[in-house]
Amino acid sequence: MDIVFNTLKCCMETIIKNLNLTLELDRSASSDHDLRIQYFTDAMHGLIRVHVGLSSCGSVQSTDSQLKEFRSRVVELISLNSRTLHQYIYISWNLTNQSLFEGWWESCIRRSEIALLLDEYPGAADVLGQENMEMVEEMDEVLRDNGPDVPPLRHQDIPSGLPDTHWWWRLPSGDPEEHRKFLSNFDEYY
Repeated sequence: MDIVFNTLKCCMETIIKNLNLTLELDRSASSDHDLRIQYFTDAMHGLIRVHVGLSSCGSVQSTDSQLKEFRSRVVELISLNSRTLHQYIYISWNLTNQSLFEGWWESCIRRSEIALLLDEYPGAADVLGQENMEMVEEMDEVLRDNGPDVPPLRHQDIPSGLPDTHWWWRLPSGDPEEHRKFLSNFDEYY
């Protein structure tokens, strides 16, 4: 249990570090937007690792206060990084709109990161705001529309321990051969 918690603690520290680096780049008026967005994206990816780690070890009483403090700090830093949050949501929205062509996994992982932020980090919904929430709703519509045409993901490609409410992982039901033909025809046309 101590090994799992130490791993989680390291992951949580990395998330906070990446969000702080994002904020530093934003406040410095750095022209390195790609690096700023990458730090933020890495922090969001870390939310999955924390969730999976917690679901694999269950609730650890001695870490409840540390987890609450961590989640509060994440929301605070994301709030301070509102411009980068909006860019992250926009990139996620854009990737979802291309999910038939560019792959389903990236859309799903980003949608799960957003869902975990909203569901497990008190105050995050207020930080996202209406415009970002509307993009998330549009992402869900696109995932529902495209899912039947995308081949199912391999079980090993889906992070373990995600809640059943993350329906987008189980939605793809398309025939792999039909999808390959679709992509081939699309590539030939364009």
